[in-house]
Amino acid sequence: MKLAAIVLLLATGAAGHSDEPVDRITDALVRGLSASGPARVATRRHAAAILNGEGARAMPGGENIAASWNGRQPPYRTRVLGPAYRAVTLAPGGALHLEQTFLAGQRAQIVAAAVGRGAIELTVDEGEGRRSCPTQNRRARCDWIPTATTRISIDLYNRAAAADRFVIILR
Repeated sequence: MKLAAIVLLLATGAAGHSDEPVDRITDALVRGLSASGPARVATRRHAAAILNGEGARAMPGGENIAASWNGRQPPYRTRVLGPAYRAVTLAPGGALHLEQTFLAGQRAQIVAAAVGRGAIELTVDEGEGRRSCPTQNRRARCDWIPTATTRISIDLYNRAAAADRFVIILR
């Protein structure tokens, strides 16, 4: 089984998160999207600097959050380079479906987080059955090394009774 080789790593650290690039990207997106009050602009610009520093780009068709927080649009690119992110608002019981190709022998990471108090579920499927990713502190994470280059089906679900904003990062 391809997904049997998945190594599910729960993040560690004081806040329950590791200091890997995918976690820094997730934290920056959540902080920026939940920023309010007088520090909102500065918080979002700092978050955009982190996203740019990590090489994170919006997924095709997704909002380029880093550029909007900086007040400018980056040059057009024909493909996503480096980690890719997307922010989405999901209704109660709503879902986001994505497909992504991951390369054999190269570490694959998918992290999703609720910006508010949403209940999150993240599942992946390599064609041999859907698997849930571990969830901790409104954050779900799958981390593995694919045994074959293949297209992965990814579903993010809002399991809360209210709409919420979510971010998902693919690396």
